[in-house]
Amino acid sequence: HGNYLEAYGRLDVPAAVGTPGARNSRAVENAGPAISSVTHFPVVPGPSEPVVVTARVDDPDGVGEATLRYRLDPATTWTDVAMRDDGAAGDAVPGDGVYAATIPAPGVAKLVAFTVEARDLAASPCTAVYPPGATKRECLVRFGDGSPSGAFGTYRLWVTQANSDAWKNRPVLSNEPVESTFVYGNSRAIYNSGSGADFLGASSRR
Repeated sequence: HGNYLEAYGRLDVPAAVGTPGARNSRAVENAGPAISSVTHFPVVPGPSEPVVVTARVDDPDGVGEATLRYRLDPATTWTDVAMRDDGAAGDAVPGDGVYAATIPAPGVAKLVAFTVEARDLAASPCTAVYPPGATKRECLVRFGDGSPSGAFGTYRLWVTQANSDAWKNRPVLSNEPVESTFVYGNSRAIYNSGSGADFLGASSRR
């Protein structure tokens, strides 16, 4: 532990280096909608502030529906909310491909996990989910986390109860990443960040 080894060597390059311009093993007749630019606002909400989750959803067959799914950690019961792109219910601009839905304020300090699902309008519809691998992977938002004063930068690390328990009970020197949401200040949330052993014992703020 704490040491390292550097080595170099020549890699053998195979004769078949891929299939540029041709179908490969990952090709499918229809894929689910592309879900991107997922975010929530406000990034660090108070306990009584509702949170609007937005996501850009695109598909060449058209988007049939988009759904926000959320749960109050550590509960495992999910609530589904239809996401809209008609300028209502938190959506800012109708018809721009950015869908929105609201997570109600819990009224107390609470961690909420959420995912986004979308289905296309193909003859045989296909569904996609964000983040990939959900529900084992989730986006997180903590209500009532507070905002410390001062000139120092503020950094938050939000982890579900299940992942926190796994982190505490695993071998001390394990560097396997733990699923989390990392937040910079009050302005940027990075979902599905991997937190390692270096964070143990460190504050999630400052």
